[in-house]
Amino acid sequence: MKRLLLILVAIIILVPLAIVAWLALFFDANDYREQMADGFQKATGREINIAGELNTSFFPWIGIETGAIEVANAPGFGDAPLAAIKGSKIHLKLKPLFSGEIEMDTVILDGLQANLVTLADGKTNWEFTAARSSDSDEKTDEKTSSDEAGKALAALAIGGIEMKDASITWDDRKGGTKLDLTTMNLETGAISFDTPIAVSFSTGFAVNGDEMKGTMKASTGVKLASDLQKVNLNKLNLDIDATGTALEGGQLKTGVKSDVDVDLAAQLVSSDKLTFVMDLAGDIAPVNPMKVAVNSPLKINLASMVIDLPTMQYSIPGSEGNGSLNLSNLDKPMPTIKLKLETEKFDATPWMGKETTQTSLNTTQNRIQSEQLLLSIMTIRSVSAAEKSTPVDIPVEMIRQLDVDASLDIASFTMDTLQASDVSAELKAKKGVIRIEPMSAKLFGGTSNGMIELDARADIPKFRLKEDLTGVQIAQVMKYSMGKDSKDWISGTADMDADIRTQGPDTAALTQALSGTVNTKVKDGAFEGFSVRKLLQQANALLKGQTYVDDGSPNRTKILEMGSATKLVNGVAMTDNIKVLTPLADLTGSGSANLNTEQLDYRLKLALSSGISEIDKAEFKKLEGKSLPLKVSGSFSDPEFNIDVEKAAKEEVKEQAEKKLRKKFGDKYGKELDLLFGR
Repeated sequence: MKRLLLILVAIIILVPLAIVAWLALFFDANDYREQMADGFQKATGREINIAGELNTSFFPWIGIETGAIEVANAPGFGDAPLAAIKGSKIHLKLKPLFSGEIEMDTVILDGLQANLVTLADGKTNWEFTAARSSDSDEKTDEKTSSDEAGKALAALAIGGIEMKDASITWDDRKGGTKLDLTTMNLETGAISFDTPIAVSFSTGFAVNGDEMKGTMKASTGVKLASDLQKVNLNKLNLDIDATGTALEGGQLKTGVKSDVDVDLAAQLVSSDKLTFVMDLAGDIAPVNPMKVAVNSPLKINLASMVIDLPTMQYSIPGSEGNGSLNLSNLDKPMPTIKLKLETEKFDATPWMGKETTQTSLNTTQNRIQSEQLLLSIMTIRSVSAAEKSTPVDIPVEMIRQLDVDASLDIASFTMDTLQASDVSAELKAKKGVIRIEPMSAKLFGGTSNGMIELDARADIPKFRLKEDLTGVQIAQVMKYSMGKDSKDWISGTADMDADIRTQGPDTAALTQALSGTVNTKVKDGAFEGFSVRKLLQQANALLKGQTYVDDGSPNRTKILEMGSATKLVNGVAMTDNIKVLTPLADLTGSGSANLNTEQLDYRLKLALSSGISEIDKAEFKKLEGKSLPLKVSGSFSDPEFNIDVEKAAKEEVKEQAEKKLRKKFGDKYGKELDLLFGR
């Protein structure tokens, strides 16, 4: 019996050792290349070329090391292989296999390449056609329970994965996008469940060639639950550095830091704190260089396609604040956006750049506000200086896809010479209509309330502005509207209400089609560089036949009250009832301002005021009862006020002639003289 037991022990121990020894000494996997290739083709429907050497080991690790291997592409997808590798190394520890466990050494993949293609008809080259098993086999496979799968995975331990110098190309010809990942490197720590796994990854990338290219680096600790339903990414760090034609030659740098929890069963991704930083440089950046930072909890629901940043803190050039952002319907071309921003201070001056182009609709609105005030003094500004050059197209198709509900509150706002406070606006965009209402602010020493609407439902987009400005200082409006180098030629407190409409495919067309009404009043102000007294003195000297001599008094005229009602038609502002009251004289008349050429053309009448002092009345007695023709010309920023000397002289000659004729023939030919002189 003892001898029999020894024999059995020898069989159990020595025979396996002998087999392993024989395999190690005499087995050569290279002799089975054809069988391996045939088996692979039967399983996948693809040819495989095992060009490199195959080296095997059996104790204490069962392993294989390969050289170059290529997997052929599917017919119709080109000559490049679907996948290839320069070399690989996979080792399994022998002893744990006897207890049903799989323990692997670090898996090494060197020079992995993959060429993935999606044709225009949606067909892909990674769909394999393997020989199907019998129905009974398929039914048997389906009976494998998730518990058994979980037990099998729990018994798997991998020393790590090391992927070096890999590359992947995805050519999506249906979507028109090509993505190249190059010099990919992946390294992980020992892989097991419910334990953090150190992971580092880096790659170069290119999107559609030179459109966008750069590098990406990521590192994190991955903890995978044994049921494969939950993943935790601890201390995730992701950095992207990119440039390319899509960035207009500029540079984009982004960084993300967060701890992320993924619930695969519920399709939820969440983070208690996400930190996102973006740096932009070059022509693509509105502010150059530009840095944006966002901190917020993050919730992503992949089932309902929703991204939520419920308590967001942001930092951009000129502003820091808080708010919230919700993106839904992410499967649509344009997601639904709900945004709320609040900030104590926003300095928009850096966003203007070295030269202010101001082509946005918001800036257009600000400019129009200024222009409407200037109508009260017979002048109007064009919608935007940028429109003198290349017109900016209205993005009709994009506007039609917008679904936005946003609100903005700014305690203090600055943009160059513009100072505003208590800025509040609500924007809604849906089904081709963008509407900002209410829209209010304290600015230019007064208040502003109004609305803006852009309707892009029809082929030609329509724009409407309604505005009430109360108690604003017109000097501040002028400085903002005309620029720092403009003349300070008017002051006063102004009220304005406007209802303006326009339409067109671009900003130039919007200017040309401006129509609507503007009512304005200015009081307690002054004209600077323009003296009514000197105009009266010139006229007085002309009527007396004397040479006018400047008395050296200030070129300034006090404004008691000034008002007008103006009608805009196709980019031309026409006013028929201009009235300006000054201590010396009243100005009345009509005229127009062309928004496209920025030229003024007004004809006014200057007559002594009914409230003129006795001293001034005596000085200008020669002008009593007369209306002097005043011409306003020049540009919006530099108007010119001149007495029409020629017309005044003709009027004086006509008046003197009328007096003489009436004195001599008035009793006999009164009706004829009335007809002659247009009485």
